[in-house]
Amino acid sequence: MKCTRMMCNTRARMARSLSFLAAALPIIVALPALAAVSTDATWKTPDIDGKQVLAVYKGGGKVTVEQAIAWAKQWTGTGRRLHMFKSRDEMWNKAAASSAIRQIALAKAAELKVEEMPGWPIAEKCIEAKALMMLLTDETWAAYTPTKQDIEDFVKENPEMATPPRPTEGPDAKLVEPDFQMPLQNDWVTWQLRGRNHSQVYSPMMQEAEERYPVDCADYETKWLKAEPDDVLIKAGSYSFTDKDIKSLAEIAGKKLEWCAQVVRLGDSGDDYLSLGELAREKGYAKRPEFAEYLKKAKEEWLIAVMKDRMAEEAYSSYTPSEQEIKDYYDNEYKGIQDQLLKCDYIVCPIDYNDPQSNTQAKALAAEIIMKLHQGAKFEDMLKEYPQCRYQEASERSVRPGTSGGFESPAIAGVEAGGIALESAEDFSGHCVIRVLENTPPQKTPLEFCRGQIIHDLASEYKNKTSGDLDGSILKKYDYAVQKSVLAQLSRAKL
Repeated sequence: MKCTRMMCNTRARMARSLSFLAAALPIIVALPALAAVSTDATWKTPDIDGKQVLAVYKGGGKVTVEQAIAWAKQWTGTGRRLHMFKSRDEMWNKAAASSAIRQIALAKAAELKVEEMPGWPIAEKCIEAKALMMLLTDETWAAYTPTKQDIEDFVKENPEMATPPRPTEGPDAKLVEPDFQMPLQNDWVTWQLRGRNHSQVYSPMMQEAEERYPVDCADYETKWLKAEPDDVLIKAGSYSFTDKDIKSLAEIAGKKLEWCAQVVRLGDSGDDYLSLGELAREKGYAKRPEFAEYLKKAKEEWLIAVMKDRMAEEAYSSYTPSEQEIKDYYDNEYKGIQDQLLKCDYIVCPIDYNDPQSNTQAKALAAEIIMKLHQGAKFEDMLKEYPQCRYQEASERSVRPGTSGGFESPAIAGVEAGGIALESAEDFSGHCVIRVLENTPPQKTPLEFCRGQIIHDLASEYKNKTSGDLDGSILKKYDYAVQKSVLAQLSRAKL
């Protein structure tokens, strides 16, 4: 299979890009940001001792005020300053938590000695491609600066978008500190115009990259599953990954990489970074002096993303619910129902399947016996009176009354213990006269029968919860805590 678009096609990407103005903040958060892109020079460092410890976590880890300020300045010192946070407390809490996650992930990489693993040279190829892509797209973004006339025209044509939106009603409005993190109008409009220009430039650039350097993925059934170590499974331009390479990367990731998408997304790189990286290489971006800075940044980002995923995988694999969790889930959430159970024994009126008339004759004979039993005859006596019939010992079966004939029929499923069904059912190579010995109504599945399913459900629930808030799960594991007195000082300091 030739995978030239990986997970997206051109039309989908263009639609996503051109939706910028309709969903500004999510796209802004996803775009690259360096100091060179700044549209707002008013960010000032708070007047506070940067050596103070703002947050601590297990193992002697700490986040200083200085580190939190560096994070906040990077994220809010550009057009991203857009009301990303409703209050100073929210911003500094996010800064401390993000700084802690960065440190924990990089410490994990150092502990595992990732850069000494066999797969590291392969990882460096991925990192290089990511850095080239970042440099290319950042330049595309920063290359455009709207004129004063562009800004005036945009404000005139889009008055509702000219002012950064702020919640003015509802519960969120009460949480917003007046004028906090409000960019100047020109900065806000400049950011939007840059985004619009970037979306117009990016789509054809991406199309060119994928047409010239498509990502070829080996067919899963015929090649991927049967690959030899040196077989190339993924290729894009000068980048190629063999089965051995992918297994080496999997050792770093701490999980199996079983398909192309898992490989190319490793390190949160995106589906198209190999194609864009090759395009950037052709354009000479690898020879630019700033590439070294981008390579360093891409390496850190890649390691942090991979180590976070690895910690998540370790958490999933080590999770075992306690007995109390299992019981609580069974009592309060598990809804599994065990079907109605019938325990019956039978008089079987045999069918000769070589005789077309035998089925009708056996059914009529069964009906005759059922009639006599309801008139008071004894079950055992019928076996003597009808020697051509045979006894079938008791067995259990699940039934769902009313769904169809046979044992599902109300004339059988509805019979109380000790009773004779009014209808026969074909089974055991004949028509059966049915004596119901036990009739157990539908009930909640006993815990011993659904225990495995409950453990599976709890593990899935844990995985979803952990992946939904991976940073929060990691911080909880490391007993992360913010020093409230220092946070209060920082929040009072004006920017």
